[in-house]
Amino acid sequence: MKPSPRQLEVLQSIDRETRRFGYPPTIRELAELHGVASTNAIADVVGYLLAKGLVRKASRLARSLTLTDEGKSYLSEL
Repeated sequence: MKPSPRQLEVLQSIDRETRRFGYPPTIRELAELHGVASTNAIADVVGYLLAKGLVRKASRLARSLTLTDEGKSYLSEL
């Protein structure tokens, strides 16, 4: 299932920030990047990305979001 425009924006942010700093952003940092006051809103988007298999996250680790090959393929189409 294709990601929504908002999901693509968050996917791009994860990729961009990981390249920029060498590690992925936290949920709070993603919320700040997208001008969202509630981290729950971004956590929901990340949850959808996880469910769609576009990102992976290590259990109980901060800064562990990584794009899957499928997630990277959506970014290469942009």
